[in-house]
Amino acid sequence: MQVSIFIKKGEPVGYSTDFFGNTLENIKASQSGMILYMIGTPPINKGETIMNVGIEPKQ
Repeated sequence: MQVSIFIKKGEPVGYSTDFFGNTLENIKASQSGMILYMIGTPPINKGETIMNVGIEPKQ
């Protein structure tokens, strides 16, 4: 994943691991839209923002 690309709702966008590198959770996009920014440095805690997705407003 990288900034300025379009993603679809449900598309895999990342994962979280424990201290030993074991995958704890696969993360999927909650909305379709363009990635505005991403946070790629550990540590993160459950519920924290890892990326911001811009969506088009409804007309």
